[in-house]
Amino acid sequence: MRIAVVGPTHPFKGGVAQHTTVLAQRLVAAGHEVVIVSWLRQYPQRLYPGQQTVDQPELDPFKPTSRALSWNRPDSWVRVAWRLRKVDLVIFAHITPVQVIPYRTMIATLSGCRARTAVICHNVLPHERSRTDGALVSLLLRAADLIVVHSEEQAAEARHLTGKPIHVAQLAPFMPTGFVRRAPLVGEHRRLIFFGLVRPYKGLDVLLRALAAGPPDVRLRVAGEFWGGTAAADALCRELGITGRVELRDGYVAAEDVPGLFSDVDALVLPYRSATGSQGVWTGFEFGVPVIATRAGHLADDVHDGVDGLVAEPDNVESLTDALTRFYSPGVPEKMRSAVRPVNPDPYWARYLSTLVDRQTLKGDHMTQQAAPPGGKLLHVAKRGAEEVLWARVAVQRLYQQRTGKVRSLPSETAPTDVLGSTAEYERSVKECRELGLPLHRDPPKNWEALGAISTVLNELGTDIRVLDAGAARYSSVLPWLRLYGVRDLVGNNLEFTRSIHHGPVRFEPGDITATHYRDGWFDAITCMSVVEHGVPLDGFAAETARILRPGGLLIMSTDYDQEPPDTTGKTAYGAPVKIFGPEDIRQFVKTAESNGLDLVGELRLEHAQRPVHWKRTGLDFTFIRLTFKRRS
Repeated sequence: MRIAVVGPTHPFKGGVAQHTTVLAQRLVAAGHEVVIVSWLRQYPQRLYPGQQTVDQPELDPFKPTSRALSWNRPDSWVRVAWRLRKVDLVIFAHITPVQVIPYRTMIATLSGCRARTAVICHNVLPHERSRTDGALVSLLLRAADLIVVHSEEQAAEARHLTGKPIHVAQLAPFMPTGFVRRAPLVGEHRRLIFFGLVRPYKGLDVLLRALAAGPPDVRLRVAGEFWGGTAAADALCRELGITGRVELRDGYVAAEDVPGLFSDVDALVLPYRSATGSQGVWTGFEFGVPVIATRAGHLADDVHDGVDGLVAEPDNVESLTDALTRFYSPGVPEKMRSAVRPVNPDPYWARYLSTLVDRQTLKGDHMTQQAAPPGGKLLHVAKRGAEEVLWARVAVQRLYQQRTGKVRSLPSETAPTDVLGSTAEYERSVKECRELGLPLHRDPPKNWEALGAISTVLNELGTDIRVLDAGAARYSSVLPWLRLYGVRDLVGNNLEFTRSIHHGPVRFEPGDITATHYRDGWFDAITCMSVVEHGVPLDGFAAETARILRPGGLLIMSTDYDQEPPDTTGKTAYGAPVKIFGPEDIRQFVKTAESNGLDLVGELRLEHAQRPVHWKRTGLDFTFIRLTFKRRS
């Protein structure tokens, strides 16, 4: 595909210029023919009081690049757009409403030609906005064939401005060339860093107040250009009595100088009031330091709370103060630093590019944001209702436990690998769940598989663990039950999800369980309840779960099973043929798992006296089998 990317690049500096450059490079690597069309004059100097350009490139300059656009030269808008009429896709990097009229004029000039148009909204509306901004941006969005934003909060803003579908694509990582990976100096430094352009929405004032209220010997380094000068920050430091603890380094920081700023700090703090992506988090991880971030947009999505950083509420001094205090508990900074790993950008960019260049999303009025949820809209609404009730109950029970100090009894130990043999067996599980105060799954037999899974996880591994529920539903049982036992680092992924959401510290995110973005050996346990029968490639599933499990970690999975599988010819569910596994299927998967370093735990029993599971939708009777594997050391 021939693609033109219209946006800032070198000599312009900053995140958007870097993103434009890396986007072009990634598109070329994906096999496209790409050109960048950049600005000679991007917008009036009064709109950006700082330094707009740099002499030294922050990234390897992209070629071919032209600098033919000027905000105050309408003839340049038309002339450039006319030259682009033969390309397949024109991508506009939207930053400020000042660019709306040039972009809208260019889209009008492209009308009637083969080129489709996409708008990437780095910010739908400015952080500091005027009354006319919404009307201007609406003109741009209504003219584009594809609209991409970087967070659900930004999508909500965009939906107020246009009736067109809005596509959410998480911002993908990009690092300037000078960001040479370097481990911080050994030891606890009692110093934090706030890094980057200092603007009101980034919450430096919240951090300064939290610093004053937190551990009294901790210092702060603030490095970056101050939007409008340092006077307000200086005044607040004096008011709080922390002037001697705060180092203000006003001015643009060249990429090659950044590693040194991170060499003697314990953590990067991102106290943002609003945000779209995790780029700041990835910067901290690139230099080997934990990150303390707020739940603003996607900012904290890649922080594993309590492992390689901490998460606080946005614009909340008390919450951030608590995070700083917890971070400086004895031994915590070095423990978290040992867990930090640099991000692998490839999976993020693969998803990002698929949103931009997927031909199905570039069909103008025929675009769709997502497939209809399985079971239709009414079932989808019912599931969302069940989800909200479940997680509200979990929150209430957690609060009660914290206030009363009550310790929840562990589930009784069960066979790690087992077959549900009778109705009486799942009825015993339902009874135990009630006694333990665990919210019941609405389908009684599923309580048997979930209770067995968490029993194995908790009795074998404890609660200081990192768990993935692969193919999770947000209303299913494993993650809320583990949360009730105090497990904090919990993630669920599913191809059906269109965005990341949180229920407390529990994160649900889009993902393919056969090709995840997680690091090697990242999880202590992976559960996968009644998922693989829905068309999951088993070879890929075994290989990927083995990759992301640590040595000694556990994979606990269940699936539909029968010793004499019923005929499922012509039956489908969730977009795939119905599959009931038989004994030979299970034996073959055990061999596949073993070949990937996953050893079966317990005795493989394949006989069952009854078929206690009835699937009303298909009219089938069968049972469940639960398998547990340990990652070979």
